[in-house]
Amino acid sequence: MNLKELFDRHRIDWKDRGANCARQHVNVACPLCKNDPSYHMSINESTGEYYCFRNPSHCGHNLGWLLKVLRIPEKTIAAFNLNSTPGTRTWTPDTRDYGSLRYFTPAEESDEALAYLESRLFSEPKNVCRQFNLKVSVEGEWAGRLIIPLTVGWTGRSMRSHLNLRYKAHTSQDGYFHYNHHSSSAIIVEGAIDAMRIASVTNQFDGYGKCGNRLSPALLLALHERRYLSVWNSPDGTVPFSQHRLETETLRSYCVKADVKWLRMGEEFKDFGASSEALTRQVLSVLGH
Repeated sequence: MNLKELFDRHRIDWKDRGANCARQHVNVACPLCKNDPSYHMSINESTGEYYCFRNPSHCGHNLGWLLKVLRIPEKTIAAFNLNSTPGTRTWTPDTRDYGSLRYFTPAEESDEALAYLESRLFSEPKNVCRQFNLKVSVEGEWAGRLIIPLTVGWTGRSMRSHLNLRYKAHTSQDGYFHYNHHSSSAIIVEGAIDAMRIASVTNQFDGYGKCGNRLSPALLLALHERRYLSVWNSPDGTVPFSQHRLETETLRSYCVKADVKWLRMGEEFKDFGASSEALTRQVLSVLGH
């Protein structure tokens, strides 16, 4: 399907250059916003996924339904074998309470947390606790976990072997780890510990941890808006090549002004969270800005 030809045929204004535009995407005025003169609805021409840069709730995968909302005739939509009936909503209001984060104990006051960070090869665990505002809970469901703040809520990394879940998150689909060095370069890794390792040893990069095996729309939006000059994607060594290649292409489509590259882990370690500070510095020092 050629979306641009389809939109031209039905007199729907679109653009693929300028603000809010990404490579291999076509933008239209968001039909779900009351008034959108700046073409915030971005549609991936390959996958049909759509996302509104003004309102993150206006997103989804049901291209047929979106075309119907744009008043494309049902007969035309059916000719492309697209389903125009409303599907399951991809976004629901987040009603969880994240305010309790401020009542947790600073991790620098916990011997258990300091010992755990030292076991994870952080040479100055107290400084790491302060830098990333790490917390612990002395009792309750979060006891025994290192609590790491995210952009929304937090994730708790188990510090005790009997805890079944390594990570237990209290967040939404928009939550991810971010540490801002105000750099012109960004590096994206799998988890918060990986990103903490990088951000604690260099200010060369702004650090992003997906905290899940996916690039969330909120993370892509943040990268798009920052307009980095370079973006490095560094998945764990266990991530299949096909998934990595798809992620990298997605990043290139959103970070149109950036040089997007893949940082492949060497045989010495699976990820940054399992590497020493010295090895992390060595790997990052050759990347440039």
